[in-house]
Amino acid sequence: MNSRKKSRRALLISYYAYPPFSYGGGRRVFFFKKYLEEHNYQCDIISADRISLNGERLLNRANTVKTRRRFRFLRKYNIFPDTMIMWGIRVWNTVKRIHSRYDRIIISAPPFSLLIFFSLNRYLSSRIEIDMRDVWAGGALQEYGGWFLYFLDRQYEAFSIKRFKYIYAATEGISKILKHRHNIHADTIYNMIDFNEAGDCNVTESNTIIYTGKIDRLRNNDNFFKIMSEMDDIKLKFAGDDLENVLPHNTINEGILNRAEMLKSICRSAAGVILISFEAENEENIFTSKIFDYMLMKKPILYIGPHCEASHFIHKHAIGITVTENNRDAVEKGIRDIIHYETHYSDNMLRGFDFRNMCAKLMSR
Repeated sequence: MNSRKKSRRALLISYYAYPPFSYGGGRRVFFFKKYLEEHNYQCDIISADRISLNGERLLNRANTVKTRRRFRFLRKYNIFPDTMIMWGIRVWNTVKRIHSRYDRIIISAPPFSLLIFFSLNRYLSSRIEIDMRDVWAGGALQEYGGWFLYFLDRQYEAFSIKRFKYIYAATEGISKILKHRHNIHADTIYNMIDFNEAGDCNVTESNTIIYTGKIDRLRNNDNFFKIMSEMDDIKLKFAGDDLENVLPHNTINEGILNRAEMLKSICRSAAGVILISFEAENEENIFTSKIFDYMLMKKPILYIGPHCEASHFIHKHAIGITVTENNRDAVEKGIRDIIHYETHYSDNMLRGFDFRNMCAKLMSR
C-alpha cells in the first residue's frame, strides 16, 4: 500500500505580475504558492500576464487591456471599484469551468471588481478565500468623483465580502475595518520576508539612500525631491517607475529591476526611503510592502509622510526615522540623520515576518 500523502491542488488568483516585479502585490502570492507547495499542494496561477518573469507558463492566458492609474478620469467616475472589469469577467468565466479541480481557491485583491463577480455565485464564493491587501471602500488608493460613488463602493463591499469562505488581511488596520464594518474576522498576514534572499550584505555606497517602487500621486513628496536635487553630499538612488516625472536630475536612476538586482541595490545603500503624500486621503491604514524589503537587508528606514500604520510600525520597532510634518527643515534633518542611524534588528522580530511563520495562518483556518 502506498503511504505517500496525496497531493492537493490550489488555485491562486492575482492580477499583478507573478512571480512579481519588486512590488508587493505579486510578492504575497509568490509566498503563498511557495508555502503551500511545501505543504503538499500543487498550485496553479491566474494572472494578467501570460508568462511569469521566470518563464513559467500561467494557467490563464487571456489578455486584458490594462488601464494605467494615471488615467484618473476612468477611476474617479467609474461605477465599479476599479478598471480591471474585462479581466475580472474572463477570470470569473474561467474559474466557473475549472473550480471543481481544486481543493482551495485564493484570490488576492485588489482588484475589488473581481470580488463582485464571484460573489454573484453563492456556491462558488463559499469555496473561495480572499486575501485583502488594501482597504476596499474609502481606501487610500481609491478616488471618487462624488459621494454617490463612495456610497456605491460601500454597497458593493457589504454585498460581496460576507459571501466568501475566509478572509486574510495584509495589515491589522484592514482586519479592524472588516471587523467594524461587517463583523468579520480576518487573519492578518503581513507582507513577508524570506531570509534565503538576503545573502551577504556590505554597504559600499555609504552616502546613498535608495527609494524603490513607484512614484505616483500617493507615493510622493515635493520637499524631499527638492532637497535631494540640491544636495551634493548625499545621493538619491531610485529603482522603480516614476509615474509623476519628479525625479531630480542628479538621481541615480536604475529603472525597474528584477528582485535579485533590487535587493543588491538596497544592500549597497546606507538606508531605504518611504514616501507618502501629505495630501493622501484615508491615509491611516497605509502600510507599504517596501518596509519588508528594507527590513530583509537590515537597513534603517526614512519615512516621510502623514501618521499611518507604516509610520507607527517603524517607530514601534525602532527601525528608522519617521518625519510626519511636511516642512523643509524636518525633511532635510531626517535625510541627514538617517545616514548615521544605527539600527539593531532583532532576530526574533525578523523571524516573526518570515513567510513560513506568516503563511502558517493559511493552514490554521
